[in-house]
Amino acid sequence: MQVIAVPELEALDLPAGWHVTHVPLQAMGATLAEKPTNLVLVDATALTDGKAQWLSEIRTADARIAVVVAVAKSSPATEATALWLGLDGVWVTTDGVAALRGIVRREARSATTRSVVALGDVVADIQPRRGIAVRCVADEASALRALRLPGVFALLVDPAGRDVRRLVDAVQRYSPAIRVIASVPTERHAEVPPALEQGVSDFLLLPPGPRQLRDVLDRAWAQTGIAGVFARHGRRIEHIVLVEDDETFGHLIGRYIQRGFPDAEVHRMQRLAELPELGFVPDAVLLDLNLPDSHGLETIVLARTVFPAAPILVLTSSDPDIGLFAIACGAHDFFPKAQLDGTWLCNRVRFAVERQRWVVESTAVARDLRARELAWREVVGSLSTPLVMVDRTSHTVAMTRTAADLLELASNDTVMLSVEDVGKDGEVILRPPSGPRWRALRTAQSEITLFELITPVS
Repeated sequence: MQVIAVPELEALDLPAGWHVTHVPLQAMGATLAEKPTNLVLVDATALTDGKAQWLSEIRTADARIAVVVAVAKSSPATEATALWLGLDGVWVTTDGVAALRGIVRREARSATTRSVVALGDVVADIQPRRGIAVRCVADEASALRALRLPGVFALLVDPAGRDVRRLVDAVQRYSPAIRVIASVPTERHAEVPPALEQGVSDFLLLPPGPRQLRDVLDRAWAQTGIAGVFARHGRRIEHIVLVEDDETFGHLIGRYIQRGFPDAEVHRMQRLAELPELGFVPDAVLLDLNLPDSHGLETIVLARTVFPAAPILVLTSSDPDIGLFAIACGAHDFFPKAQLDGTWLCNRVRFAVERQRWVVESTAVARDLRARELAWREVVGSLSTPLVMVDRTSHTVAMTRTAADLLELASNDTVMLSVEDVGKDGEVILRPPSGPRWRALRTAQSEITLFELITPVS
């Protein structure tokens, strides 16, 4: 066990096999970056306001490191402060090393079931679904304590009367993988957008139907362990347009995009008619099919007329046929709203953007090559010498007008010539599909072989 502890804890009697290094609290962040560590021990003085920054550095050094407060006597205030700071727990030294081992190994224990923690007066509306246990708690300290139990991947919280931002920060300090979900009665749905602005990752309207609860919990589980880890390997994405008239769903999608693309600007619109007002071509367009001024698959066609070069990703119902029809109408991808999660959405947006960029760039390259080929043909065609250029497959690439006339071909024809070596000084016989055979001289050979016609073959 590799342990880093503050000098104030040098008197602790830890097992002989534990390798303990004593470092001042303010230097621990730098030490952890250099030294593999399993456990960080601090004393109660680390919980004071002036030292919160150093504790934050310790927590962000490596989420797998257990950070524990060692005290001679525990108190509810000490435990609550440790929980809000995102630490793993409080160890009462008189409880012995076995208690400390239990805190350190808590994350390593396998859970027999996945769990969510529900906080608020409306937790009775949350019914467990198969394979997921719901732990109901009455206060924020109990919720933060319950997050330390094995298998917990989400916190359901009623935002009414709470400092949601502070609660989200405390959860994220402990584990960025745990999702915080706003649980709000349907009649209070107006509270959802402010909660999303304060950092919750999703919302659940109560009482939920079985499918809604399943979808929300599945989204949270899908994000567990990968939140904030997705690395952007592609090129910079700067502008994403979201056309969605549902205010609540629009807020949720906007939050997902902002987290996946922190440097991008999200342009939110509620009507298709607003697209031409943007003034530039965005990197991607996320499009709801049913808008106040457009309905169904026609929405895709109209959007493509405004931005023919931008990838369009459609937000659809759960009907897979609608998604397939959307692709047939020119959409690059589609997302069933009921199965949406942030990481999956951002991955698909990035793939669509990169595919479209490749198409645009390859089309531009092909257009440039074609222009050069036409210019080359024009130059070659103006020469008076009877020259024929042939590629490796023996197909003509270009020929002068003189050679075309001799071979009874058009100068811009692409035909396959039979090339027969006659065995001396690069001399060959060229045989077109029809017309006369000509004796020719191979004057240059690489990817393109150049032949000069000499005399006809009788």
